[in-house]
Amino acid sequence: NTHMISIGKHTAKAFRKLFSSKMKTLERGNFVARAPLLPTASNRDSAGGKKKRPLSPGPEERQAKRASTTDSSKSSIKTASRTASKAASAGRAASKSVGKIGSKKASSVKKAAPEPKPTQSEPHVAVPMHVAIASIKERYPGRRGLKELENWESDCVRFLKQLTKHPWITADRPKYIFHVPVEFMFPEIKDSYSEKIEKPMDLTTAESKLLQGASYETVEEFVNDISLIFTNAISFNQTGHDIGEPTSCAYYEVSTHLLKYSRWLSLEVLQTHLIDSPSSPVVEKGSASSWKMTIQNREMARKEMENIVFNENIEKRYDPREKFTWTEQECDKLLKSLRHTSDHKHMSYFIQELFPADYYAYIKKPMAWEKCKKKFDDGQYDTLGDIVEDLRLIFSNALKYNAKVRELSDVSRSAYSSAIHMSRKLEAAIDKMLLSVADRIGREKIDLITSQREMEAMRREEEEQMKLQWEKEHPSKVEIKTTIKVIHPRGSRRQK
Repeated sequence: NTHMISIGKHTAKAFRKLFSSKMKTLERGNFVARAPLLPTASNRDSAGGKKKRPLSPGPEERQAKRASTTDSSKSSIKTASRTASKAASAGRAASKSVGKIGSKKASSVKKAAPEPKPTQSEPHVAVPMHVAIASIKERYPGRRGLKELENWESDCVRFLKQLTKHPWITADRPKYIFHVPVEFMFPEIKDSYSEKIEKPMDLTTAESKLLQGASYETVEEFVNDISLIFTNAISFNQTGHDIGEPTSCAYYEVSTHLLKYSRWLSLEVLQTHLIDSPSSPVVEKGSASSWKMTIQNREMARKEMENIVFNENIEKRYDPREKFTWTEQECDKLLKSLRHTSDHKHMSYFIQELFPADYYAYIKKPMAWEKCKKKFDDGQYDTLGDIVEDLRLIFSNALKYNAKVRELSDVSRSAYSSAIHMSRKLEAAIDKMLLSVADRIGREKIDLITSQREMEAMRREEEEQMKLQWEKEHPSKVEIKTTIKVIHPRGSRRQK
């Protein structure tokens, strides 16, 4: 179970960090062990953490205290008045002398220079993300409202909003930064980034260009700029990924997955703007740098997601009283998507196993919604593809049985049309599940690899620190190895 393994590794990481901090404290000698104090009559207040309330003064003590307070206040008032009078007289004398000197040398006196204004922030200091986003939006003043956009532009905004809801790049707490140019958040790599990347792009700039207008003419142009964001990140972090630099490895792998996810999402959200072009190149799988917005690419992307999702095992609960696992939640969503109140009329044919007498002569494997629900509750489904196959079988059986007799019977005609309607509803729910589950599977794999890499780097760093600390504390025990090479003379005497 990868989930339990990841939890165990994170717990081990936290324990290792705590243990190393405690060991460092012991090595420095700052930790002093103290025996616990038992509450006795002498240390009851210190052990309990309470302070004794002081006794209230008697009437004689109060009267003496008041007298001392009044005497001290009177003496302080007299002293203050004497000091003030002396200061006033000194001030008058000083003002007279200054006036005389100023009248004699008025021409040589110059005004003090104004204080220098505070300088702007240093160029190599990162800017907060909300400030960077605001400054980018100021570059595009003619931003239109959503009601002023065309149909395809509104769909592009919807695609971008759904992309920014991804857990890695959500606007609330982004784990990885793709919202602003690199120069704002990572000024230390500004020069090296500009040398490698010819056309920088970020999410805020793409959105601002779309809302301003006149920058994009088609959906594909906007999608290409979105894909350019992650393609640039892959190109820039390629070298660091090859040598194993942790940050470069993380951004490289994350950008590779987000590029694939943005292709799936764009072909799903913007499917009303796809064109039929059999001659255009088809992206079969992987993270392509760009893709055509065609029907053929959408079909290929769907097959790619099906291969990932339908083979995923369903993580089952050990106790039926516990909450659903995330895979069981996806199955439950599919089952509930067919039981909306608005679809009760269409779904009434497929809930229970009530079939005609000759139904088994045409259908080898009958299926109904309640049967699927029972199999799911009993844990008979092993993969997500198993439950999808049974749900699809409900409506394919109805279409097969009623195809020939729908013209002869009103019930068959109604059942046939209801099967078409509910089959479309099911496929829409499956498309939504494919996108979310395929993203989650890929995201969890990368998160696990990243956490393992961080733990390995932390372990190596701790070992190196412990080694240096040991060498520092035991300098005499460090072995110095020297190599002595002995050269024998060639002129050896021959034995006769």
